[in-house]
Amino acid sequence: MCKRPIPSSPRKRFLTVVVSLMCTATPLLHAAETEPVVLSVSQWREDVTYLSKMVWTCHPDPTIYGPTREEYDLKVTALLKSIPDLGDAELLLEVLKLQAMLNDAHSGTDWKTIDKRILNAKETPFRFYAGRDGWFLMATTEQYARYLGWHLTHVGGHRVDDVIRMIIPLVSGDNLINRRTHAGQRLNRAALLHTLGVLQDGDSITYRLRSSDGTMMEVTAEARAQVNGSQLLELFDAAKSPLPLWRKNAGRDYWFEVVSEHQLVYVQCNRIRNAEEESMYDFTKRLFECVDAQLISKFILDLRQNPGGDPELAWPLIHQIAMTEKINQTGKLFVIVGRGTKSAAPTTAVRLQNLSHAIIVGEPTAGRPNGFGNAYTFTLPNSGLTMRCSTLYMQPTALPDRRPWITPDLSAEITADDYRYNRDPAIKAIVDFKLVDSLLDVAGGISELNTADRVIDSIKRFRHNHQNKWIYIMDDVDKLGHGFLTAGKIDDAIAVFEFNARQYPYSSIVHSSLAEAFLAQGHRVRAIESYRTSLRKTRNTKALDGLRQLDALNP
Repeated sequence: MCKRPIPSSPRKRFLTVVVSLMCTATPLLHAAETEPVVLSVSQWREDVTYLSKMVWTCHPDPTIYGPTREEYDLKVTALLKSIPDLGDAELLLEVLKLQAMLNDAHSGTDWKTIDKRILNAKETPFRFYAGRDGWFLMATTEQYARYLGWHLTHVGGHRVDDVIRMIIPLVSGDNLINRRTHAGQRLNRAALLHTLGVLQDGDSITYRLRSSDGTMMEVTAEARAQVNGSQLLELFDAAKSPLPLWRKNAGRDYWFEVVSEHQLVYVQCNRIRNAEEESMYDFTKRLFECVDAQLISKFILDLRQNPGGDPELAWPLIHQIAMTEKINQTGKLFVIVGRGTKSAAPTTAVRLQNLSHAIIVGEPTAGRPNGFGNAYTFTLPNSGLTMRCSTLYMQPTALPDRRPWITPDLSAEITADDYRYNRDPAIKAIVDFKLVDSLLDVAGGISELNTADRVIDSIKRFRHNHQNKWIYIMDDVDKLGHGFLTAGKIDDAIAVFEFNARQYPYSSIVHSSLAEAFLAQGHRVRAIESYRTSLRKTRNTKALDGLRQLDALNP
């Protein structure tokens, strides 16, 4: 490890203190608890090279959601070159960023080894949750119980959203929902926040909290050994009302209950695996014996706390739901998803989307419709960091479905007061549900609205309705743009396609459509540029054909 100090500059101001500490071999953690890693330049280079080799050996295709091979190699080359100028803590951050570039929840770093090898695991007894109304204190010890439900505005003097943005590049995940959730779970890690420059030391964290009446309070909590979750008081513990359905049996793999008051059957599946007491097949059989005997107005499958399992074990449940006409009707069948819906759980949700009339309710999923899994675990030879790398691509939907998440048709996000008073906005949204107009209905035909400005204004008004917040509208906007294109209104088509590209920049389809419009307008160079952008997202046949026709396959 280099003994040379890091120059103080705006780009490195957050890490200067950490690096200088590491360069003088002063650990970021208390030596009595953990022995910090101190590696040589050659050892770090060996680790980074080994990580790169394992990623491109094990992973089915890192480029599908992550960087191109050229982009990844450039990042690795730059990191290898900069190793002599960086300290261990700063190098750790770079390794985390390198793995997070893959945008794959199953290809990441085991934070337990980070705690053990480089950063200590000391934390404050604060657990925060990102609700519709902002970050709030969800759980803490009795000492700080009075602040339960208060909103978090600052951490160590920095705006909480700024701190979250600093952590997100370090955590692996399928999408921003997944990574933001994991970043929030690290708002109590003093050593990490110190390393990032959020805190002056790693011994305590000062939070600025705001009560419901606007009272502001700064609370400083000492960072101690990791707190057992059973020692924490949760916000809903203080509520006098009974627990909502989704909180009742979180420890069970699957269960159901008939809610006679609303004539609905509520099914919660928290793991896709065969429980010891009952297989998923037997559970499905027992569930539908009950369904057959009930007068049902609505059927709910709750996957919002499901981190995955074996997606093939869910087929009996999926088939039975799809084949039961009594429940498989628009407005009667609902699937609840959210930030806890990961891995194989989104696979189950998207299969129900494809095979039934299910209405998706809640928040965007933490996992993709098409994603990676079956992670292989390996250890970097010198730092001892445990890494994971996906070895399997799961594709329940047809390509080119590159959605980063499954978006709900009906948005239902929790607030601090919902949590405090044991209210479930998802169940309420389902009970109150009435069919509403789609975006195409709201936007109307091309002849009625006449201009792109009016169409885009209709889209914004549609989005302004909180119920429609997360609805996936890319395909509908694309149809509106092609309507203008067919009508010969090229400028309007381009405006709609450009709007769509700003909303869904990761999509191959929107850039391909934009290229068609540019070509129709006679802008060959811009058409080529958009087709190439489309190809960078995925191997789009339409974009390839377009470039062939323009004799522009090679840059």
